[in-house]
Amino acid sequence: MRTCGHCSRHHILTFSFLAVFFFLICYLWLYALTGADVRAFHEMMMRVAILGYTGHNWTSLLLGLIQASVWGGIFGGIYSIFAQSHECEDCNINIIVE
Repeated sequence: MRTCGHCSRHHILTFSFLAVFFFLICYLWLYALTGADVRAFHEMMMRVAILGYTGHNWTSLLLGLIQASVWGGIFGGIYSIFAQSHECEDCNINIIVE
């Protein structure tokens, strides 16, 4: 089967995966920071970026993973609209571009 590599489903999944991956890097980066002021600034930025973030705990991690996945999917969908995707036989998604 031939795949174009640019269907909308692949864009959404790829952007979601990348967003989750980069969120995990940011989340775990706190453990690499040594200065107290830098750690406090990083925590503050995570509170600004992630709705419901309360610190490094399981709830904040879960909320961050969900939000990163959703936002990645939204931006992947927007990108696929502007990229004018064609077709992908594996996904059975056909978008006609004229």
